[in-house]
Amino acid sequence: MKILPCSFISKQLDRILAGSVFSQVRMLIVTYCVILLAGWLVAKSMNIDVLGTNSCDPFWWAFVHTMDPGFLGNEAGHSEWRLLSVALSLAGFLLLGGLFVSVLVNTYERRMRRARQGLARYTFKKDHGIILGWDRMGPATVHHLLSEGCREVVVLTMSEAEKVRNALTTFSAFDAKELRKKTRHVFIFHGSFDAVEELRNLRPWAARKVVILGDPQVRGSNSRNLQTAMRIAEMVSKASPGTPSGLLGCQVAISHLRTYDLLQEIDLSEEDRQFLDFRPFNFYEGWARKVWSRLPDARHPHPPYPPLLYSRRAPGANVVVAILGFGQMGQAMALQAARLANHANNQDAEIVVFDPDLGTRRTAFEMQHGLVDGRLPGVRFVFHEAAADAPEARELLTGLALDEKKILTVVICLSDPDQSMSTALGLPPEVLIGEIPILVRQEVTAGLSEFARRLQEQTAVSVTTREKDRQVEAPDTRWDNIRFFGSLDEYLLDDAQQERLARSIHQVYLNTLQANGWMDRNKPAQKPWERLSEKYRWSNRYQADAYLERLRSNGFSLAAAEADTDNATFTDEQIETMAEQEHNRWWVERVLAGWEKGPRDDLRLTHPDMIPFDELSEKTKEFDRDMQRTLPKLLKESCGLSITS
Repeated sequence: MKILPCSFISKQLDRILAGSVFSQVRMLIVTYCVILLAGWLVAKSMNIDVLGTNSCDPFWWAFVHTMDPGFLGNEAGHSEWRLLSVALSLAGFLLLGGLFVSVLVNTYERRMRRARQGLARYTFKKDHGIILGWDRMGPATVHHLLSEGCREVVVLTMSEAEKVRNALTTFSAFDAKELRKKTRHVFIFHGSFDAVEELRNLRPWAARKVVILGDPQVRGSNSRNLQTAMRIAEMVSKASPGTPSGLLGCQVAISHLRTYDLLQEIDLSEEDRQFLDFRPFNFYEGWARKVWSRLPDARHPHPPYPPLLYSRRAPGANVVVAILGFGQMGQAMALQAARLANHANNQDAEIVVFDPDLGTRRTAFEMQHGLVDGRLPGVRFVFHEAAADAPEARELLTGLALDEKKILTVVICLSDPDQSMSTALGLPPEVLIGEIPILVRQEVTAGLSEFARRLQEQTAVSVTTREKDRQVEAPDTRWDNIRFFGSLDEYLLDDAQQERLARSIHQVYLNTLQANGWMDRNKPAQKPWERLSEKYRWSNRYQADAYLERLRSNGFSLAAAEADTDNATFTDEQIETMAEQEHNRWWVERVLAGWEKGPRDDLRLTHPDMIPFDELSEKTKEFDRDMQRTLPKLLKESCGLSITS
């Protein structure tokens, strides 16, 4: 079958037009040279006297006519070559004035389209932030990196660049003026960070921080994120041979809670840790720690969420946490409550779970976290396969709210925002009118502050109620204790104060070993923080998390330290109580991580000290006592906080 000439020409022309700008300009230059050469040869062959005898004159005549349309028809009295003049002028005009301008416009539009689609690529010198992947935490992460001092932020994601840009423009933390200023320093690349060349183009070794969020639409995102962190460690080590000038912060999102728990046992090699500060994080655990473990600071002197032991109703009252909805957020909140509330107020804590789809979730939860008959040391789990609005759940919540021996906190962890809100507003009246914290999961905070303000205004409205069998007028306090949590608009990856405290705890541990002659540098738990395995770092972080609740349970609170203010001192009895509480916290932490009682074996996850405090050796008890004695100094030096009675 013959190929028609028109089809061949059309195919070649489309190939050139769809190609690079260089190929289009090259086509224009070649076409112009062909026209110029043809005009020169025709003019020379016509042998017209006005052109002169120099062989170059016909060439310059043809060149001038193709370059300047003003010479069109300028050959008065020379009708024999006016037709050639007109043809050359028109060809030059169409080629240079039409096609060349079209190429320039096409180049501009293509460049703009590539930039909008995230296909353009640039080089970043240093001190930039890198976000790999994109999810609903992305805008808050961009905001944090820019606020932290990153000169520019580059996002590499499989998501459409326009959607990423729209998410940034609607982010509630930016006002209009700040938005225009901030987004000038944000560059969005559409592509896969699986490609080594894409990753290398971002120059991670020169960056200030890397955050790997992952792309939710890609399967196996957790494995992909971890593999990328290893590649970055390799790139940084090759780009910084010898001793590095500083660690590159690399935070890696792990979406599944159980995978995140298991990854705390896995770490980078000691060589890679010289270059990379590797920090896996999980959204659900991050929020659980923020709600109950965030220490006060200069910006937030009063924690936004009440502690679990927010009241001392009666001697011997125990903490009860009611979890409504047992998905990943519900499980994270339950685990953090178990770490903190065991033996709070010197009583066993209860965690009561309501979920209509509890079956397989409960079985998996108990197996994964070592619960035996729903129990941990100092903590008892009670499971109810029922919805929050079921009669069984409402009756039980009402009884807990009225019981003077129960210090109740209600946590609504339903994934649907509307269902969470309706569940909160539909709680039994005894829960709503009591001084009971009600935590409601809401993934988007836009509009909630206004809604919360309107709820608070309801207290100014008097309602008719009954007190001591008579009707009275009283403020409507049903909405006073509702607090929202779980927002995707907040950055949860960093808590510098909590991290400093964890470092200080580990240093006190090393100092105690050194002072008593027990130091063994070969043991993995006795290495400096910079070389410490991630699982031991997390043990220190969980210990730091418990301080706020422990101090509260022993009648103390925290405030900003002042130069002329002395820290509270602990009695021997308080030190003994707090040492036992610390041991029980550690015991629960080990059980939740899959450890059992047995000879010390880090591979088989067994430890001989997983026993009641009274049965410990005196040496081990003294370790726990020493940590409590140093607590006032520790909090003051690392966090600027003092303990008050």
